[in-house]
Amino acid sequence: MFVGTALLLATLYTISTGAVPVDESQDIEVDGLSAKNVLNKKVQISMEDIKFMISSEVERTTSLNNLVTDQAVKISQLIVSLSEAKVEIEQLKSAISQQAGNTAEKLEEIDQDMGSMEGGMEEIRSALAENEEIDSGMEENINSLEDKMDEVTSRLTTVEGVTSRRWPAGSYCIMANGNCPDGFTRAHGYMKAVSLYSGSSGYITPATFGDSKIKCHGGCGQYGHWTGEIYITTCCK
Repeated sequence: MFVGTALLLATLYTISTGAVPVDESQDIEVDGLSAKNVLNKKVQISMEDIKFMISSEVERTTSLNNLVTDQAVKISQLIVSLSEAKVEIEQLKSAISQQAGNTAEKLEEIDQDMGSMEGGMEEIRSALAENEEIDSGMEENINSLEDKMDEVTSRLTTVEGVTSRRWPAGSYCIMANGNCPDGFTRAHGYMKAVSLYSGSSGYITPATFGDSKIKCHGGCGQYGHWTGEIYITTCCK
């Protein structure tokens, strides 16, 4: 249709410019349009209008060609994609077939493992039966240990009760050995160069009682009968 319209426009353009004489006895008809009829109706078409119409037809033809080219490119791409998809499908089929073979092998291995597990279960049942006998003996030992623990706990409670008793009321002193208990005051005194009959062991024996002590004055017998020393440290309330 586009070619016929262009042909008609070109004919009209040639006639309108006087390049070809018009023979009214001859008629040109394209797509139902007659050049004679057009001239008889005295349709005046300017050169600019004809150029515009031809240009429009050329643009439409060019657009159509471009569209056809684009579609051809897309069809080529689609063919390539289909070819690639076919290759991937074949690869997938091969992988599925291989996987099926592997699955069958794994199932056979599982069956073998199940048989081994059944044998192992029998061994476990036998071991559990033996453990039940051992557990029975252990339970008796545990009960015995619990009884002993109760006895020890009772004794500890008694000891804690004794150690937590308060000192008796009243005023008295006790021999000091380190810090005094709460409520007591520390007191210290001594005697040096105490006169004794003799400095021998029959008359003086050095000894220590906590923070208190008896000892010789210097070396035993060093100062004649002035040979004794006494140190007393107490806690009093």
